[in-house]
Amino acid sequence: MAKAFRFSSIFGSLFPFLFLSLTPCKGQKNDADAKVKAAFIYSFTKYIRWENQDKLPVFSIGVLGNENTIVDELDKIADIKKVGLPPYQKTLIIKPFKNIESISSVQMLYVNKRSGFEIEKILMKLKGTGILLVSENYPYQSSMINFMLVGNFQKFEYNRKKIEAEKMTISSEIDEFAVTSDKDWREFARQKVGELKDEKEKVETQKEMLSFKEVEIKKKNLEVEQKNREIEQQVKIIEKQKEERNKLFAESEKLLKSLQDNKDKFESQKIEMMKQNVEIEKQENTLKRKKGEAKKLAQEAQKLEQLIEEQKNSLSEKESKIENQRITLYFAAVVVLLIAGFGAFIFRQYKAKQRINKMLEEKNIAIQEQKEQIEQQKKLVDIKNKNITASINYAKRIQQAILISREHLNEIMPQHFIFYRPRDIVSGDFYWAHESKSGKLIFAAVDCTGHGVPGAFMSMVGNALLNEIIIENKVEEVDEILNQMKKGVIQALKQTGAAGEQKDGMDISLVSLQPKFQSFGKGVFSNSKNAINTPLILNFSGANNPLYHFRKGVFTEYKGERQTIGYEKGKENPFVKHSIEVIPGDTIYIFTDGFADQKGGPEGRKFYYKTLINLFSSIQNLSMQEQRAAVKKTFDEWKGNHEQIDDICVMGVKI
Repeated sequence: MAKAFRFSSIFGSLFPFLFLSLTPCKGQKNDADAKVKAAFIYSFTKYIRWENQDKLPVFSIGVLGNENTIVDELDKIADIKKVGLPPYQKTLIIKPFKNIESISSVQMLYVNKRSGFEIEKILMKLKGTGILLVSENYPYQSSMINFMLVGNFQKFEYNRKKIEAEKMTISSEIDEFAVTSDKDWREFARQKVGELKDEKEKVETQKEMLSFKEVEIKKKNLEVEQKNREIEQQVKIIEKQKEERNKLFAESEKLLKSLQDNKDKFESQKIEMMKQNVEIEKQENTLKRKKGEAKKLAQEAQKLEQLIEEQKNSLSEKESKIENQRITLYFAAVVVLLIAGFGAFIFRQYKAKQRINKMLEEKNIAIQEQKEQIEQQKKLVDIKNKNITASINYAKRIQQAILISREHLNEIMPQHFIFYRPRDIVSGDFYWAHESKSGKLIFAAVDCTGHGVPGAFMSMVGNALLNEIIIENKVEEVDEILNQMKKGVIQALKQTGAAGEQKDGMDISLVSLQPKFQSFGKGVFSNSKNAINTPLILNFSGANNPLYHFRKGVFTEYKGERQTIGYEKGKENPFVKHSIEVIPGDTIYIFTDGFADQKGGPEGRKFYYKTLINLFSSIQNLSMQEQRAAVKKTFDEWKGNHEQIDDICVMGVKI
């Protein structure tokens, strides 16, 4: 059994309240009784050890009958206390029961005799269940632990045999405070009379201090009124800044439109340049062919020159014989004519070679001029491309300014990560989050039609609609938010369903988070010891995109509606809200489709959603920053040298 703290320290701290609650004073007597009894009931968890206590997911205390004040006081203790010592501390949960048959899944049960239940039937129901029965005003030794009123003082007695029969271990230290006879009760009352008088004097002193505090509170209220007036002035200043921001958005839209026009011109110039490059390649091929033909002509001319040289040698021999061989004169004349014919042929080939060389020189000059023109056009294209890139980078800064800052996001959601990677400089995907004045947290991952500059235009429309619907109009129901966004997109883009009309829109996962039993606060995401441990209600609504929920390794998918935020033919169906109960330690993920559609790996196939689920499941034991690093590493290794095909936005949140 884990070492328990000394019961005397608890008893000493509770004892003054016990006596004040049981004096003849009528005011708030029942509430004080309930507070003391609730404290005693909780203190028993430190002196009694349940079988397999360390393996319990939570520790539950049941209350049988109409004992609302006891339930309320135990709920207050459950808000700030846990059962057991680290590392086996358990969340405390209080369960009311109306009848004996409904009792189940608790470790301790409280019942008062005035509720009218028979102790024998209760013990029969609890037999063999390992449940500790704490009762009040039942006969001596008839229960496991029994509160009894002796005089004006509340005491208790216990039955060790019945407790150990349910396989529970009870510390011997509790014997010091349990009473076994009426004589002990009377002795206890006499000892505490003097202490009761001292406590009354302390109460009077505390009343005087409370009067002084009331005066201080009035002063503080006046200061608060002054602060409220100052806040109203700040609100007016913010409204003025909001008007200036809207003007900036309008200027940004004009700038992005100009960038799109420049991009179209750049594309047309790029196509023209490609055509010119093709023409240059054709001319270079023609030049190579002409050079080959000229080389062949030069080789033939060289052969003819060799032939002429041979004929000259032959002619010299014949001329030496002319004087002696006149019969061969005519034959020699014919040979001379043939040689003259060959000479004329060679001359014509020489002239043809000169004409070809001249044509090649003219072609080279024309090609050089075209090359200089292309290089000049390339310089102009580079300058325009540089200007367009600079303008898009400026648009990126505007888009980043519109997104919620990481500092504010860390303030309202301490345990989260975001993996955000645009395909181009600006993105059609974006994330959004806001904490309302009521403490409700609303966040979303949005995928707009397209990417780059067109996607950035749509992201500005989506961001503006979320601000208007949630922040300005204070709509907090996730399904109604998506219904109004759909109408807003159709109105903003003037969509009518006409033929040839652009079907622009966006897909979204939208989440709101609030506690189940109490107002929401930042403590839900806090790591402090005072963090709220009661179950929370998470509301989700989606357009084509889902929500993934992990609890202790168990995965659940909540799918979005199969419709987009934008115009669609057919009947319009309202979006559906999914209400999910979550507890501390649960993890949820919302995302766009860019990660699952990314091609990569050795076969160049898509990542797919099944692989994404396995990835989230494998990182549940990591911190949120370690999860982001694992998601980033997995994406980079899968993508490798492949081109990124879409914008990516993944958002993970731990409750």
